Amino acid sequence: MFDLEKEFDELMHSHSLFKNEHYLRYFYPSEEVVGRDNELRKLFLLYSNLLIHPNSSINVLVQGASGVGKTTVIKHFFKDFTKIAKQHNIDIKYLYFNCRMTSTYQILIKIARLFNKAFPERGLRREEIIEFISKEIHKNKASVIIILDEANNIIKKEKEFLYYLTRITENFGFKQEKLSIVGIVKSEKGLLRIMPNIVNYFQKNLIVFNTYSANELFDILKDKANRAFNTDIISNAMISYAIELLDGNLDVRAAMHLLYKAGKFAEQGKASTIKMIHLQRANISLFPYQYISFEFLKKMNIHQLLFLYSFTILLEKNKIEYASVKKIMNEYESQCVKRNFNPLSYSTIWNYLHIFEEESILKVRVVSENIKGRKARLSLKNISLEQLQPHLINSINNQEAILYGSK
Repeated sequence: MFDLEKEFDELMHSHSLFKNEHYLRYFYPSEEVVGRDNELRKLFLLYSNLLIHPNSSINVLVQGASGVGKTTVIKHFFKDFTKIAKQHNIDIKYLYFNCRMTSTYQILIKIARLFNKAFPERGLRREEIIEFISKEIHKNKASVIIILDEANNIIKKEKEFLYYLTRITENFGFKQEKLSIVGIVKSEKGLLRIMPNIVNYFQKNLIVFNTYSANELFDILKDKANRAFNTDIISNAMISYAIELLDGNLDVRAAMHLLYKAGKFAEQGKASTIKMIHLQRANISLFPYQYISFEFLKKMNIHQLLFLYSFTILLEKNKIEYASVKKIMNEYESQCVKRNFNPLSYSTIWNYLHIFEEESILKVRVVSENIKGRKARLSLKNISLEQLQPHLINSINNQEAILYGSK
C-alpha cells in the first residue's frame, strides 16, 4: 500500500544527485557559450559597425534547427555586446521577444517603453505607436536592437509588420536609422514561400547555425552536467553513451532532457551514480514511440533469438550494462545445449551483429577488427532489459514449438 507520509519522509532525508537541476532545463540561461565561436565572430563583425557608426542599423537573419544554440548565442552576444559598449560610453539597447508568445502590438508597446516607461499599454492605434517610436529613435542617442525569436510566427500572420519595423524611421522622413532587427528562424525555406524577399529585409545578412558535432555536444553536456550534478555522479563514458542514444539527433535540448530524466531515474532507484540503465529508461520515457513494436523478433531465427536472450541473461545475472561477444557466446552455447541445438560458429554470429544494430536493439562497439580475433562489446541501445527479455522468451517458445512440431 502506498504510504505518502513515508515516501515524503524518505524524500526529505535522501541525498540528491543534483546540485542545481535547472542547468539541464532548456529555458535556464547558460553561463557560457560552447562550440559557437564562428557564429559569435560573425555577429561581432556585423554589429561592430554600430560602435563606429551609431546612427546605422544592422539587420540579421539567424537560421538553424531546434537545439543548435541560436537563442543562447544571440542572448549571450547582445548581453555582453551592450555591456561592453556602455563601458565605452556607447548607448545600445536590446529587447528580446519570443514571437510565439508575443503579439506585434505588444512588441511595439515594449519598444515604446524603452523611451517612456509610462507609455500606455492600450488605447493607441498601431500607427500612433510607430510614430512615437520613430520620433524617439530620431532624437535619442541610443541604438536599439530588436530580437525576434521564432520570427516565422509573426511573418506568417503579419508579414507587413517586418516591412514597417525595418523602415520605422524612414517612414517619417528621418534618415538616421538606429533600429536593428535580428530574426531567428528554424528554416529560411519556409519563409521564402511566404515572403520571397525575406533575406532582403535583413540586408542579405544570413548566419546559419549548423547541427553540433558529437564532440561539440559532448563539451556542452559535460559543462551542463558539471553544473547540474554533484561531483562524480555521471562519467564521461555515460555522457558519450547519452549522445549515442540520441542516434544522430544532436539536439542540445533533447540531450539535456535525457540527462535530467536519467538523473531522476537514478534517484528513484537510490543509485549513487548515473548508469546505462538509467539513460536507457530515460530515453524510452522521452521517445516511447520508438519501442512499441517487437515485430522484428518474428523475423529472427532461433539462434539470433538465443544469442540475444543469452545477452540479457548476462546483463541481469551480473548486474552489468555491457558484455563482450565472447562471454555472450559462452552463454549462448550453454543455451543451445539445454535446447538440443547445435550452436553456430563465432563468425556466423558476428555477421548477425549488424542486424541487431539496424533494428536499434544493440549498440556494437568494435574493440578489434582483426579477422582472426575480432572483438566487440555490446550494450542495449533503444530498448530496456525489462522490455526486451519477456518478448525474447515468448519468441523463443514459439520458435521451439514450431521446430519440435507441437503446433
